[in-house]
Amino acid sequence: MAAVTYEVKAQVRPAPGRAACARSALPAPHSAAGCAEADAGCPTVLGLQARCLAAVEGDADRSRFIVGTLNLRASNELHIVEFSEDTNELAAVAIYATPHEVWHLAACPTPSHASKLLIVLNDGGASHYASLTVVPVLDVDDAGGHSRGAGTRAALPETVQLMPSAGSVAAHGLMRTALWNPAEDVTAAVTIQSGAMCRWPLDRGDAHPSPSASCTADGAFGTPLSGTAPQSIESACWDPHHAHTLALGSASGAISTIDLRTAKRAHGLAGAHKGSVRVLSFNPNRPYVLLSASDDRCLLRTIFFYFIPSCTPCSP
Repeated sequence: MAAVTYEVKAQVRPAPGRAACARSALPAPHSAAGCAEADAGCPTVLGLQARCLAAVEGDADRSRFIVGTLNLRASNELHIVEFSEDTNELAAVAIYATPHEVWHLAACPTPSHASKLLIVLNDGGASHYASLTVVPVLDVDDAGGHSRGAGTRAALPETVQLMPSAGSVAAHGLMRTALWNPAEDVTAAVTIQSGAMCRWPLDRGDAHPSPSASCTADGAFGTPLSGTAPQSIESACWDPHHAHTLALGSASGAISTIDLRTAKRAHGLAGAHKGSVRVLSFNPNRPYVLLSASDDRCLLRTIFFYFIPSCTPCSP
C-alpha cells in the first residue's frame, strides 16, 4: 500500500497588536502569486525568529503548541498557539516574556501537570540552563488572558533552575535538551549536554538543585580509541514503558540505553549507524522497540529485549 501524506494549509491569525508580515518578507523562492498558499509558513504569529516548538501533550482536548523565540539583541517571548479544526486557523492564545533566548522546549506529558514546562535558555552565551516554569493558560481555558494583546508581556516565574556547574560546562559542553519522564512522573527531569546526561530532582523544594545522577558520554558509549574524536551525545529519548530507561545516540553512530537508577549503561550497540545518530524514538505501543535515524541516511529498528539487542536496518 502506498503511503499517504496529508497537508493542512492553515490560515494564521496574528496575535492582537501584531501586524501580519508583508509579502515582501517571504523567502525569495515564493512569488507574490504563491504567497496565499505560503501564508501558513509566514511568521505572522511570532514576528520574531524561533528555533523550537513543542506540542502540549498533556491536553487531549485542544491542539495547542508552544513556540519560543531566539533573539540575541532584543527581548524574547513564549507564544501559546492553538489550532482550530472548525475554522482551520492558528490563533495566538497567550504571549509571555522570557528572560533569554529559548533553545529547547519540553511540555509535561502528564495531564494533571499540563501547565508545567521545561525551557532550555541561553543566558548570554556563557552557559545554558533549564528552567521549570508554570504556564497558567495551559491549565484552564482563558486563564492568563491578561497576557494577550500588544502591551507588556507577563513574565513566567522560573520556579526551578537546573544550572550546570562551570566545571560541567567546561568538560561536557552547553546544555541542549531537557526531557520529561513520559510515565506520568514529574518528580525528575533529564538534561543533555554533548558530553554528559544529568538527572535532576524536581520534588525537593529546591530552586537550584544539584544533579542526583549523571553519566558521561564515555560512560554511555565507551572510551574512544586513541586518535579518534571524543564521544558525544547527539540524541536522547526516555522509554515510555520503563521509567528508568533512557536511550542515547552518539556522534560516532553508537546507541546505548542508560539505567537511570544507577546512571550506568544497560545495553550498548556500537556501530549501529555509520554516521551521527540524530533522532531516537521508542514505539509508544510496543515495549523495547526503538527507531533511530542517522546522517548515514538509514533508519534502524532496534529491539532491546532480554539483554540481547537485535537490529533491522533499512536500505540506504
